[in-house]
Amino acid sequence: MPYERDFLSLYDSNDMIDSIFMAIAWYFDSILYIDLEHDVFYAPIYTEKISRYCNNKGKYSELVSALTRNMVFQDDCEYCNMMLSPVNIRKNASMGIHEFDYRCLMSNGEYRWVRNKFFVHKTDKNGMPVLIVMFTFDVHEEKIKNIKREYERFYFNMLAEMNKSIITTYNMHTKIAESFKIISMHSNQQNILSKKWNDIHNEWKKYIHPDYYEKFFQFFLNESNTENDITILCKPVFDDGSEFQWYRVRVKFLKYNDGVLHRIVTTFEDIDKEKREVLVAHEKLKWDAFTELYNKQSFEAEIFRLLAKNNGGTDILILFDLDHFKDVNDTYGHREGDRIIRESAGILKNSFRGGDLIGRIGGDEFGVFCRNCSDPKLISERVRHVCEQISRLIPSEEKGISCSAGITFGMRGKTFEKMYAEADEALYRQKRRGRNGYAFYEENSARA
Repeated sequence: MPYERDFLSLYDSNDMIDSIFMAIAWYFDSILYIDLEHDVFYAPIYTEKISRYCNNKGKYSELVSALTRNMVFQDDCEYCNMMLSPVNIRKNASMGIHEFDYRCLMSNGEYRWVRNKFFVHKTDKNGMPVLIVMFTFDVHEEKIKNIKREYERFYFNMLAEMNKSIITTYNMHTKIAESFKIISMHSNQQNILSKKWNDIHNEWKKYIHPDYYEKFFQFFLNESNTENDITILCKPVFDDGSEFQWYRVRVKFLKYNDGVLHRIVTTFEDIDKEKREVLVAHEKLKWDAFTELYNKQSFEAEIFRLLAKNNGGTDILILFDLDHFKDVNDTYGHREGDRIIRESAGILKNSFRGGDLIGRIGGDEFGVFCRNCSDPKLISERVRHVCEQISRLIPSEEKGISCSAGITFGMRGKTFEKMYAEADEALYRQKRRGRNGYAFYEENSARA
């Protein structure tokens, strides 16, 4: 290893360069000359902390290893190794000044922010860096001010968007929730409550609805999440005794300039009224407004959902069709036809169990889906009752109304499409043999 004068002379340096660096040493914690080609360094100025782990000259790669192992904050080690790697510097460094920040551990266990700046002093004939000069200095106060300024700007913008929010801050280094603030604006008064938690997971389990807990934490801890927000059920203002309400959750990942994540800020915006209005509107879309039965789309969707559970029971699908309904409309008018449709729906609702699905699947067509019902005799009695009741809606032998039905049993693994085709086949067969009755699907039956 050459002495420092020999080291400098290799690069056409002289005493003036050394003197210049000595003159500005008051500003820097350390100044290093680094020969990347030979993996050596010389430090005319270096800190007492560095001197604990190495001399002021030696192997550069050993210096990097000692520093990252003993002085660099754990979360910054990988980043530091990458930025200080001789291979990386030679590959990526261009002429000009380069800098990066990291946290340096103190003897008391705390850390301070330091900044490394370096420039390429000499390159080889291929333009690759050979000699770099690196400076290290403390930027802790500056960094903390910037972080606080970032917090203030973020919180201000977040509060400006909302008039009622719950804001939490999660520290990625200490792994605890630092703060929990409820900002509520009522009658021009602002109420702020604060709590601290040691275990955010167990604490939030008390307040977030079980159906949304896993979804929330996957979103909360997924730094690469492409979603801006999610909607969950939790208890308002995190009150144990309250009912679950709807909140929109937004997560902001705060990072240092070097990309290291240091805080997760989460806001819970009360959207309960808005969400319930949407749910009511969505629920209304499921129903046929005229009969208050499921419409065709929601009737089929509910059957698909139930069949997907595959509980191993026997299900029944029944299709009803009003016979000669067009003639009724033509003879008695559409007002009477509307009455027939409404009262037929009422007969169906009164004839089956509360948990059975009943839908209007066409103008004068209805469907009933019975879960876990394997008694053909019981089903026959109910369908016969429906047909008899509907036939009494118009007491006329010449222009009366009647009803035909097709029935099929759905065993394990049978799809909705298969059940519908079978019930439709049975209904068609009943229509052919005289209407005003019902038929069960038979495996060997076929349409003529």
